[in-house]
Amino acid sequence: MALLWVEGFECFGTTIGNDPLPFGAIARKYLNVANETNMVMQTGRIGGFALLMPNAATFTTPSLTTNDTLICGCAFRNLGGVDYSLVILFDGGTKNINVRWEDGTGELDIWRGNTLLETTSGLALSTDVWYYLELKAKTNNSTGSYDVELAGVSIFSASGIDTQDGSNAYSDNVRFFGATSQPQWDDIYICDASGSINNDFLGNSKVVAIAPDGDDTANWGTSTPNASHYANVDENPSDDDTSYVEENTTNATDLYDYEAAPSLGTVHGLQINTMCRETDVTPFSLITPIESNGTQDDDSAQAISTTSFTTIVRVSEEDPDISAPWTDSTISAAKFGIKVG
Repeated sequence: MALLWVEGFECFGTTIGNDPLPFGAIARKYLNVANETNMVMQTGRIGGFALLMPNAATFTTPSLTTNDTLICGCAFRNLGGVDYSLVILFDGGTKNINVRWEDGTGELDIWRGNTLLETTSGLALSTDVWYYLELKAKTNNSTGSYDVELAGVSIFSASGIDTQDGSNAYSDNVRFFGATSQPQWDDIYICDASGSINNDFLGNSKVVAIAPDGDDTANWGTSTPNASHYANVDENPSDDDTSYVEENTTNATDLYDYEAAPSLGTVHGLQINTMCRETDVTPFSLITPIESNGTQDDDSAQAISTTSFTTIVRVSEEDPDISAPWTDSTISAAKFGIKVG
C-alpha cells in the first residue's frame, strides 16, 4: 500500500471559530501535539473545514513507513508576519527534508534539517491565498532526491544528494507547524513509493467526510442511549460517553450504512477513523471491517490499551470486492464498522 494517511479536518466540529472538538481531539489522533487550545476551526479552501494553527501549535503523524521515499500533499494559506516551516519530514524526532515560507518575499526554501539547499526566486506567493504544495523526498546520505510542486508545477528538484540527517535512510512521519502568521491547513495526503498505485504525486486533492446513517449488522451488545447503533457513533464532533456502543465478545461486529459519497471524480483511497477507549482493565484489540457487495475485509487488529479516548485509523486504497480503486458509487454502497479483535 502506498497511500498512508489523509486529513481534511472534517470531523473536529462544525462551528467556525471553535477549538477542535472534543477537547484534545487532535492529540487523540496525532503525536507531539502542542498548543492545541490555540488551534481554530476555519472554513475549508473548497467548502468543509480547515485548521488554523497560530502560536507555534504543532501536530505530527504517527510513524507511517520505512520506505525510503515519502510524499506529502497539502493545502496551505498564510496570513504573513513570520518565516515558518510548512512541511517537515522526520526520521523519528530528527528533521530531514523540509519546506519553509519566507515572510516578506513569498519565496519558499527547501532544507535538509537546518541546512538550506535552495530558495525560489520570483515565486512571490501572496498571503491570504490557498496554495497546494506537494513534496516528495528520497532519504539517503548520497543517493537522495527531492521534488517539490506547487499547483502541479515543479519549483525544486534535485537527485544524487544528501537528504538524510537522521540515523535511518527513510522519513517515517510528517509534522505540521503553526506560527504567529496563522497558517491554515487542509486536504492533506501522505504516501510512500511502495505498491503499484498512489506511489507518486497525486496532484491537487480534496478530502471529504461521510458519516454512518443506518445499521447494517448491529451485533454489539450495548447501544446507548439510542436503540439504533449508528445513531450513537455518527456525531461530529464526538460526544464521547454521551452516546456509544460497547462490546467485549471476540469477533462481535457492528457494520453501518453510510451517507452517499458526493461526486468525487478520481478516488485515491479512503480512511476510516474510529474513536474508542477501554472501559475496564482488560486490554482489547479493535478491527475495522469493510464490507463491499457481501465481501467483508478485515484489517489487522489494533490494540487499545488506554481508558483515555484514542483514534485508530484504517486506510483502504481499493474496493475489496473487485480489487480496484474506489469510486463514489462503490463507497456509497459499502459498509464500514468495528469488530472486537
